[in-house]
Formats: sequence, C-alpha cells, structure tokens
Amino acid sequence: MGGTIQQKTKNDVASYANTFEEVQAVVLGCTELPLAITQKDIKIPLFDSLHILAKATVDYVFAPPQPS
Repeated sequence: MGGTIQQKTKNDVASYANTFEEVQAVVLGCTELPLAITQKDIKIPLFDSLHILAKATVDYVFAPPQPS
C-alpha cells in the first residue's frame, strides 16, 4: 500500500484538468487521484468522491435519530 506519486504525474494530471474549458467541475472518482491532484492544482472546482462519501458516512452515523 505504499506507492509514490511522482511530481511529473501530479503535473500531468493538473495540466490535463486545467485544459477543460467548458467543464464546471472535476470529480475525482478514483481513490488514487486525490494523491495526485488537489484543489490548489486546478482552476475549476474539484470534488473528491472518497471525501464526500466519508463525510456523508460520519454525518449519517452521528445524525440525531429520526422519529418513526
């Protein structure tokens, strides 16, 4: 589980993401992509699906009980 993300890979992914002209956002739908790119690397909004899932899970677990 200990891979290394090389700087060239980070630069390539960010460069590619920054070429999108009519895209409103980028969704990182793979668990490895957040290792290669972050919001500071690109100009358009970035959504990390693993982060969204983790937050939703925590919110669900700690939500007050709903009346039945």
